[in-house]
Amino acid sequence: MSDEISTWGDPRSEHSSAPTSFDELLELMRSGTGDSGDDSTLLAHAGELLTGAFRDPAGGAVLLSSWADGLEAGAGYDRGRSQVHNNGFAKISLGRLDGGWNVRLHVWPRGQGDARIHDHRWSFASIAVAGALDVMNHTIDPGSPEGFSDRYRLYDATGDGAKRLEQVDSVRLRPSSSYRITQGSFHMLDYRDPHIVWNHGASDAVTLMLSGPPRRQFSHSYGPRTDSSVLPAPDSLSDRDAVRHVREVVDRLRRMS
Repeated sequence: MSDEISTWGDPRSEHSSAPTSFDELLELMRSGTGDSGDDSTLLAHAGELLTGAFRDPAGGAVLLSSWADGLEAGAGYDRGRSQVHNNGFAKISLGRLDGGWNVRLHVWPRGQGDARIHDHRWSFASIAVAGALDVMNHTIDPGSPEGFSDRYRLYDATGDGAKRLEQVDSVRLRPSSSYRITQGSFHMLDYRDPHIVWNHGASDAVTLMLSGPPRRQFSHSYGPRTDSSVLPAPDSLSDRDAVRHVREVVDRLRRMS
């Protein structure tokens, strides 16, 4: 597993015109993820397209407003469950693409951050739509002077949203890189890369995540736990609450433009 982290700012899309509706955005994402290639290559390409579509806050507001309008009008978007993540941020499922790709909007309240270092079942690109997030990445290093951290497997959520936990072993981690993603930039992480993020800013941080196909049935979480069997299901967000979150982001982007 590589320690390298990819970050971009102000990418130039190869497309001559930006999408003007959420349906057009989904088509753009299909064009970026439908080709053959490894996850890293596809995420880099699709992430540049997605960042280009949201480079102008006013344009981003149009796209997200289109999604909210469509949902309220009964559009049958293929999408997963929206929820308040156990780490305290709103996780709004916007749409799913063929092959296991997902587009989600994350709203991180100020002062909120991950409780634990973790990785994922899938690789992803995350675009800062408003505000900023601080990221610290880690790598497993048996020679690290840091103490041992318990490593748990978190298996894919069951029907009610709970995740089965299984302690695997204990490992030594060391920080490998840290940086801040700000409005108009994105970063990519491999599914095997342990990391942790925080919103240290004075306002909510809003990110758009494009996740790739799952590459295993579990992710990892690092650190001691008192309950080693189940991670409780997060609170669900109704469509009405999801739309409310999105419209608040839309209003913020309009004020930024």
